[in-house]
Amino acid sequence: MRMRFDDLTTRIRSRIDGYRRSGDERLLFGAAVESEVEELADACRAADPARPSDTEVDRQDVGWSLLGTLFFLRFDSRPLAQRDLTDLTYALFFHWQKGSASADVPGTLGALLPGPAADVTSQVGAAVALFQHSMADLDPMNLRMTLILLETVVAATPAKHREYSLRMGYLVGANLVHLRRIDDLRAADEAIELSQRCLDVLSRRHPDRAWFLAAITSARMARVRHGSHGDLKHAIATGERALKARERRVRLRRMNRTRTGDPFLEALADLAYSYELSPFRPQLDSELAEAYELRYRLARGPKDLDRAISLRERAVAMLNGKAPDFLAGLADSYIVRYDRDGRRRDLHQAVAAATKYLEIARPDHPNQNVVPAYAALARLLPMGERLPDRLVPAPWPDGGWFKRLWLARLAPLVVEAHVDDADAVITLGERALGVPGLLFALDETVQVPNLDDPATDRTVIALSELYAVRFVKLGTKSDIDRAVALIEQMTGPQSVADLGTAAWAHKLRFAASHSTQDLDIAVALSERALQAANDDDHGRARISHELADVYRMKARTTGQPDFLRRAAELSEQLLADTPPDSPQWARRTAAVGDTHLEWFHVTADRTELDRAIDHYQRAADVEGHPSVWTKLGNAHHFRFRATGDVADLRLAIDNFALSQRTDDDTVKSVSVAAYCAAYRHLFDAAPEDVRTDDLEALAEACTAPMRGEPVHQALACQAVGSLALAMNRPRLAVRLLNQAVDLLGTATWRETDWPEQEALLGGFQGLASESINAQLAAGDPVGAVEAAERSRALILGSELDIRADIAGLATTVPELADRLTRVRDRLTTPMLIDLVGAVHDNVGRNNRVQLWSQYDELIAAVRELPGHADFLRPPSLAELRTDIQGGFVVLLTATANHGDAIVVTGDADPIRVALPQLTSADIQAHAQAFLDATSAPPLTRAWRTPRVLTDILGWLWESAVEPVLAALPRQPRIWWLPTGMLGLFPLHAAGVAGHPGALDLALSSYIPTLRALQHARQRARPAVRRQLIVALEHTPDFPSLPGTAAEAAALHTQHPNHPLLTGVGATASAVAAALTDCTWAHFACHASADPNTSSQAALHLHHGELSVETIGRLRLETAELAYLSACSTAARGRHTDEPLNLASAFHLAGFRHVIASLWHLDDTTAAQAAQAFYGTLPDATSAEGAADALRTVARELRTQHPDRPDLWAALIHSGP
Repeated sequence: MRMRFDDLTTRIRSRIDGYRRSGDERLLFGAAVESEVEELADACRAADPARPSDTEVDRQDVGWSLLGTLFFLRFDSRPLAQRDLTDLTYALFFHWQKGSASADVPGTLGALLPGPAADVTSQVGAAVALFQHSMADLDPMNLRMTLILLETVVAATPAKHREYSLRMGYLVGANLVHLRRIDDLRAADEAIELSQRCLDVLSRRHPDRAWFLAAITSARMARVRHGSHGDLKHAIATGERALKARERRVRLRRMNRTRTGDPFLEALADLAYSYELSPFRPQLDSELAEAYELRYRLARGPKDLDRAISLRERAVAMLNGKAPDFLAGLADSYIVRYDRDGRRRDLHQAVAAATKYLEIARPDHPNQNVVPAYAALARLLPMGERLPDRLVPAPWPDGGWFKRLWLARLAPLVVEAHVDDADAVITLGERALGVPGLLFALDETVQVPNLDDPATDRTVIALSELYAVRFVKLGTKSDIDRAVALIEQMTGPQSVADLGTAAWAHKLRFAASHSTQDLDIAVALSERALQAANDDDHGRARISHELADVYRMKARTTGQPDFLRRAAELSEQLLADTPPDSPQWARRTAAVGDTHLEWFHVTADRTELDRAIDHYQRAADVEGHPSVWTKLGNAHHFRFRATGDVADLRLAIDNFALSQRTDDDTVKSVSVAAYCAAYRHLFDAAPEDVRTDDLEALAEACTAPMRGEPVHQALACQAVGSLALAMNRPRLAVRLLNQAVDLLGTATWRETDWPEQEALLGGFQGLASESINAQLAAGDPVGAVEAAERSRALILGSELDIRADIAGLATTVPELADRLTRVRDRLTTPMLIDLVGAVHDNVGRNNRVQLWSQYDELIAAVRELPGHADFLRPPSLAELRTDIQGGFVVLLTATANHGDAIVVTGDADPIRVALPQLTSADIQAHAQAFLDATSAPPLTRAWRTPRVLTDILGWLWESAVEPVLAALPRQPRIWWLPTGMLGLFPLHAAGVAGHPGALDLALSSYIPTLRALQHARQRARPAVRRQLIVALEHTPDFPSLPGTAAEAAALHTQHPNHPLLTGVGATASAVAAALTDCTWAHFACHASADPNTSSQAALHLHHGELSVETIGRLRLETAELAYLSACSTAARGRHTDEPLNLASAFHLAGFRHVIASLWHLDDTTAAQAAQAFYGTLPDATSAEGAADALRTVARELRTQHPDRPDLWAALIHSGP
């Protein structure tokens, strides 16, 4: 750091001196200057800003002074009218850090900085200039520097000074703008405190009092919007006092002005004397109207609503109807009064105000949602058409007329409505219900008022259904989340129709998110609905149909055939009761086909598949609905996979083509994905049948704008990208596969549990490998590495995002950084484990939905700021490789014909190493043999695994590891980064029996991504070693582990003063609590791993378990090493590109180094390995030698058991 700092200061000083000598502006501007400035600013930042060391203070003085001077020279280099005030902002900011002006302050800057040369009028003028500039240039430093200048001016102004109130007004006004822009309540508190301080010294008749009373009202209303309803009474009282006072223009008085002769300072003085505080009355009317309307909502006082409307009408009139915000508020107030009284005149006035709003508002105006919906009432409810005075009885004493109007006249329009009208109806439904935006409270409830109104439940269920309908059409995740959240607010769906709607919404969310909780609820609600329905109830058939569908989903998810039998019973009975001439016959025939298709997946009995095809064909012959053609195409595709008969594949493609002839984007998006996948398989089976024109047409189809869930378009892009790669069109393949990865990021449901996210991502097997290989085929190794980072470990990457260092943002935009930190802290709240081992999510699904939405909005807001466009975007390889120190990262990938290794170093471009003997077919065959051996019953595993592993280690050596080592220096330090099924294998132990192998010739570790390595390297090292030891010899339902007792005792002997949790003391809650205080952790216990869903893995303790997600949500600041002496703690399972296992969970929790096992490890050997590891590793606070120590242990075990690679190749190190 010191050498880098000196280098940077030398460069900046050289630029300053060079400009002063030559006047060459190129020395001050350009990309290189911006980069050097950013790096020097980072180099000046103290490790702990609150307590910088003396060395850091000295460095800051030098660096900040140079940066301040550079920015002032940039500002001063241009003619006065062309100067960039942002340069002045940074010149002031950096020089301000030193506390006062010093000898090295250039030019006239001293008049603006603290110190003897400071000139208050110049400081006021500079503040005004920067304040006005901040309205156009959204760099937050402009407004921040405005506040700093004004705070300095106010601090230097005595309370009895004639300009005290004016200067205080400037500061209050800037705080209010800061409040509106950043939404930071500290600015509201500051505005109230400053205004009250000024009011305390002003006389009762002072003309400026009204302005400060109005400012207090505005600030208090900001606090009210954040839930502080205690401020409401004071806001109204203060606002009414302000309205009674006479408004006057507030500006600086031109008395005793002195001329400096400096054009810059004269311009600042002119600004200071010409600037006026903005008139307060229109804004005060609007703020006060909002207060009265809120009080009406809380207390239902009719005069409050009428007063609100009169204030809004006056504010609009004062500004000649040119204020969109005020028009929006007025339209809303008219709707509220219509809801109360049911008078059509208010409805007409709301439409008129909304229409006027649309004429003057910008497209990006914040109210471009609800107000256009009000205007749409003129189209949805033609105002010339007489509305009955009593649409429906209104027994509710507080009104509810808009709710009833919506139910009777608007909600029924959605089924046939254009999507824009559907949006308007839904928005109006939100408004009718009283929850615009549907904000979630922290107790996971939607704030639905008037639950006692008999129309509320009807509105809730109708609005939920419309959300679900729009979700089906557009695939917007927030819609189905809102539908479910609203249903949860009902006093309880009772009717058959309501129960059916609620079940349907939960079914839709399960189908999209794989949330098993939603599926269970859908089953329960559908069963209740079926029980409640009468035999002759026309809704019973619909409920039976839906219940059969959810049971098929349940069978597919659990693998339990009983659920499929129940589905078959329901569907077949329903079809038997349906006459052939019924409009429902085709749909119910296809449903029976669905059940047969599921039986085929369970039993592999082709007879069931034939029956499915028969039912689909009969349904298609009758109705020909696009969804039935899609089902028929899928069934033929499955039969092709089972038999290899290309005729079935051609039939599948023909049926998919028929299904494309629809305007229903939902059906089309599903069909396109299947259509593209079928063509991909056709190229493998009959390449002559796929032409270049077909490829181009498919590429156009899968990239066209498409409504519906993005997961289907992602699957389509993957299939066509893979086809383009196979047809030697790598550039097209790169474009399509990149789009698939981007879509996959939007398709992931981050608020669901990790196993559910993993299940969704499991449908994209091979996407990462294809993305990498497409980049390599296009001749771009850098792009290949970056593709590996973007397309793999998406869940892990999302969790790393919300743990990323944002210290730089805290320096430039502390308010946004604070808000982002609060949201991230909530998202990473650890699980709660109770005394009996049950795990509770302290946040909850609904809250996570809202928190992730807030997180995305904050990230988008930061990226809009100058210099922050790449904030928390995936880092480039150039940024990532700086953390590859002293070694090589080796990325391994393979295609059907060959493999590749990409060697990444910290200081050079990646090197591509050809691996001609490594093919995807061989990888698949060895992976299956590996999984079969390592998951076999104990007796079979004992004799099969050594033989299979010996074969695999030899194959790995010859096809991958030996060529890589031949391209590297002797004894290299390697971090293996395998992709696809290569992630299953022990690359570190590759070698032919009896010959030197990887254990002898390289020091190996593993990483899931380069970013994970960066995260581990940048974490703080512990100052002390606090060792936690957890050991369970006896665990219910598991074999005893006698070796664990000796293993734990040996380690505890070395660290007798540290916690030892064994037996009944090693509960899940006790271990989780102890982890928060340790820096080293050792686990000797049972673990389980699910090969189909690796994130289901867990450590088994007394009374409970620690799952991958429970461990991963911990936040340990100085954790160093976790040794997991348990089975399969590093196993990746079948979703190898989503490496969520116990080892990666401990990394995510904060441990820099992790020792874990790839498969089941013998208890005695595990204990021996652990004792040898700790005996080899130095007894220190740091575990930097962990990889070397583990290699030594593995080689010793190999010497003892040369024919048992299952004993010496299982343990791996991951970390820096």
